[in-house]
Amino acid sequence: MVNDRLAGQPKRKDSSRARSVLSEARLLCHAFIFVLTATLVGNIMLITKMIANLHLDEKSDAAYSVGVSIIDYEIILLVFCILAAAFFLYSGIARKYEKSSLIWEYVATRDPMTGLANRAAFIQALDETLEESTGKKQQSAILFIDLNKFKHINDTYGHAVGDLVLIATSKRIFQAVTSKDVAARLGGDEFAVLLTNIQAGPAAKLVAQLDSALREPIQLGGGSQLQASASIGMRMTTSSDRNAEEILHDADVAMYQTKAVEHARVGKAQQPAR
Repeated sequence: MVNDRLAGQPKRKDSSRARSVLSEARLLCHAFIFVLTATLVGNIMLITKMIANLHLDEKSDAAYSVGVSIIDYEIILLVFCILAAAFFLYSGIARKYEKSSLIWEYVATRDPMTGLANRAAFIQALDETLEESTGKKQQSAILFIDLNKFKHINDTYGHAVGDLVLIATSKRIFQAVTSKDVAARLGGDEFAVLLTNIQAGPAAKLVAQLDSALREPIQLGGGSQLQASASIGMRMTTSSDRNAEEILHDADVAMYQTKAVEHARVGKAQQPAR
């Protein structure tokens, strides 16, 4: 299940690729030097023994037999060195490939700005949760979170501040959920959370706690801070649910209903008293 939640930002793909290429180049150089050294040592041993054998009677069967044995020995040694170098090279490349695969898997499933899961990973996790809960009396909650007046924040303070707000929001969402849950940034100022194996009551309590956390001022540096908030919609799964996209859409609709109620409440509070 896609629930290994990592908070840090992924490494830049270009720098990772450059380091991987340099590592492969160093590995090839080491293998080449190893083979070359083994070959030189073998040849030196061969030449030394052949010079020593010049003092023997070259026509004798004994000398001929010794010479053949030396040559056979050196060939076996050289083949062994080449095979060892090939194994060393293969093992190194295999390790590099496995590491690169893990990096690219991380990049493919993560939002590059916040480090949360991306939309594709979230849908996959929800699909897997629905499949695992088939035939079980087990519910999950899907939260759809949308920042209020985020466009106003970008237009007023700039996109750099907007990015800080997104990162701060993602950290607060991340801290509010457990290791078995999935927190994701769907895109823009929209986030989602999958709360697995939870009932409606505890899920509603967590929504209230998360709503309170997202209303806390965001520190921008230099002593300045920004007040932000978000609207949260919740959708509980049922035993008949099968489509992750439909469930996420329902949570989105619930979020807009929450936003409409919030706007109505704020509008009523701002009306002058008579």
